[in-house]
Amino acid sequence: MIRREEKCFIRHIFFIEEVNGNERFFRLTKSTKAISRQEIAS
Repeated sequence: MIRREEKCFIRHIFFIEEVNGNERFFRLTKSTKAISRQEIAS
C-alpha cells in the first residue's frame, strides 16, 4: 500500500514538474525517493 501511494505521489510530481519545466522532471527521476521525501517534509 505504501509503495502504491509513493508511486502516485511521484507521478503527480512528475506531471507538475513537466508543466513547470522538463529539466526539473529529469532531476526528479534521478532522485525521486529523496525528492518525494523532502517534498512531503517541506
